[in-house]
Amino acid sequence: MAVWSLAGRPADAVRLLSARLRQAKPVAAEVALLVTALGSDDATVRDRAEAALGKFGEAAVPALRNGLVGGTAEVRRRVERLLKAVEGPLSDPARLREVRAVEALEYAGTKEARAVIGWLAGGAPEARLTREARWALHRLTKRPVSGAPK
Repeated sequence: MAVWSLAGRPADAVRLLSARLRQAKPVAAEVALLVTALGSDDATVRDRAEAALGKFGEAAVPALRNGLVGGTAEVRRRVERLLKAVEGPLSDPARLREVRAVEALEYAGTKEARAVIGWLAGGAPEARLTREARWALHRLTKRPVSGAPK
């Protein structure tokens, strides 16, 4: 498994993964505008907004949930479809790679790996990557740093 392979080479894992991973950025304002656009009178605007929201993935969930309240039937239908796609199992390969990367860094457990996880944990709170990093940090606080003198 690639996760264990990376974890077995902590210095390489930190170098490789820290170069590839990006901290999740807040997107609430942009997503809120797109949710509003789902209620447009223009079908093209609604379709474009739905497509754009789909690209935000889990970061759009809080705004999408707000769109369920008081929205028209058309807005609710689109929001429910987006939520179903986003909140299901980790089917997006990019999101799965991020989760596996945090897992490899957690298993490596070095001071440097913990620093990368800590940086990722500072991202947008609604993002899966941020939540995974926070959970990993929580678990890591219960065990000693790998490679530390005994």
